Amino acid sequence: MRIETQRPEMPVQVNPSGECVELGIGEPSGSRWLVTALSLPQAEMVLHALGLEVAQIKERQRREAAERAHLAQIVADTEVHRR
Repeated sequence: MRIETQRPEMPVQVNPSGECVELGIGEPSGSRWLVTALSLPQAEMVLHALGLEVAQIKERQRREAAERAHLAQIVADTEVHRR
């Protein structure tokens, strides 16, 4: 499986390899190609850790958006009361 990233030269590739999973970052023909083989338990831990980090980032973004919306509402209410 190949996953394109925001930086086209740094795609992520995941391939089964016997009893493990190969994780590659970059282009296989490129000088910045990084690849590692993960056992199935390691791959599960990495997947879980990535999921947790993504969830935390999304929650922080949600809270920040809610805070911005709340502050915008306060500013709008203040403008209405001034008139």
